Amino acid sequence: MRTRPTPAQLFVYGLVVTLLVFLARCRSALILLALVNGVPGFARGARRYPLLVALFILGVAGTFVNSLILANTGRPIVQIGPLTVRQGAVDATINIALRFTALAGVSLVYVTMISPREAVRSLEEELGLPKGIAFSIAFSLRLLGLAQHDLAEIMAMRRQRGAPRIPIRPRDVETVLLPVMSVMLERARWVGIAAELRGFSLRPPRPRRLVPTLGLVVLAALAAVQILAVARCPGLPGA
Repeated sequence: MRTRPTPAQLFVYGLVVTLLVFLARCRSALILLALVNGVPGFARGARRYPLLVALFILGVAGTFVNSLILANTGRPIVQIGPLTVRQGAVDATINIALRFTALAGVSLVYVTMISPREAVRSLEEELGLPKGIAFSIAFSLRLLGLAQHDLAEIMAMRRQRGAPRIPIRPRDVETVLLPVMSVMLERARWVGIAAELRGFSLRPPRPRRLVPTLGLVVLAALAAVQILAVARCPGLPGA
């Protein structure tokens, strides 16, 4: 029996975790989701996608700034000059950061454990997804690695032009994200054209089959523990 879970099994597990992240209403459940998915995800992803991990950290910092604007209510926690940081901003930042950690972690586990070619076959055979959808999901995994390469080149060019090393201002973030998105969209367009020229739409569907793995047992156990934790949530302050 195969040990590692298949891409289809990891994909379904990722969907379950994503649903639980949005359903969780207590801090303990969010911490469990973040630990179970975030720790292995960032441990694997920090080596292969360090820039994406850095963007995640920057996103958490941006969340704190937004919380200060939109949810800075309740008792005072700390005074920073004229700014008073209150309990509502702290709660909102922690809750959103835990959700981001769980989502990013399960995504990094998925993209670091499978290959796009394997994902196409598994999603078609095990889940019965149409080949176009399976191809799109698998190609998005490939784009993630390419996006990091594009991002590194854009950051290098910004440094040569004397721009700040870390994009903090909205204008700086825009000059990073827009070129990356433009290149990714153009690349996806030409990959789709190339696939059609090779007869992708004419390929017959793959036969359905089930692949038992020991990894599926582990994923099912992890999912059951997280579902139970979310189901027992009494409520969440600052959600």
